[in-house]
Amino acid sequence: TKEIDSDQLDYCRFRELELLGQEIKRKQVQGQLAEVGVYKGNFATRIAYIFPDKKLYLFDTFSGFSENDVVWEKEHNLVTNGFLSLIPQYRDTCSETVLKKIIHPDRCIIKQGYFPDSLDGLEDIFCFVSIDVDLYQPTFKALQYFYPRLSRNGYILLHDYNHDELSGVKRAVLNYEKEVGTLITVPIPDQCGTLIVTK
Repeated sequence: TKEIDSDQLDYCRFRELELLGQEIKRKQVQGQLAEVGVYKGNFATRIAYIFPDKKLYLFDTFSGFSENDVVWEKEHNLVTNGFLSLIPQYRDTCSETVLKKIIHPDRCIIKQGYFPDSLDGLEDIFCFVSIDVDLYQPTFKALQYFYPRLSRNGYILLHDYNHDELSGVKRAVLNYEKEVGTLITVPIPDQCGTLIVTK
């Protein structure tokens, strides 16, 4: 299928997730799991499979990007026209379809809506977080929320950090470092240039 072919193209990121999962288990890192930017749930299915005993919070509008965020991105020249032409396809998802793919849907908590409004008072600590929201504003807000709640030896994966068409993600990280100091990071050579953040 197209989804399987797409996953094979991003082998490096999926394999990295497995290795990080092994480290989190070996070090018995405390906390739950989260993914911000779920789309059709391909990465969420792997997170849930690797960590079957933890809660997985899934944050997404399940209706595509915020128009305000897209306008802001264009005004600041952080996104290419090529990516803008793809934006309508990201509306093609729903939480029910995502949950059907996941091995333990009872351990998933859907947090539908615009982040961080969708937090709805959530207070937890996290051992692993995937942030894949493509644009500056939601990336920056996700870092502001999750990094302080990341357990020692936990990991945040920031997708698209080294993506040529989405420079807002890197800018969000650099601006967040101005608030908190230099982060411990490792870039990986996957399809879209993911950045690993740890403590």
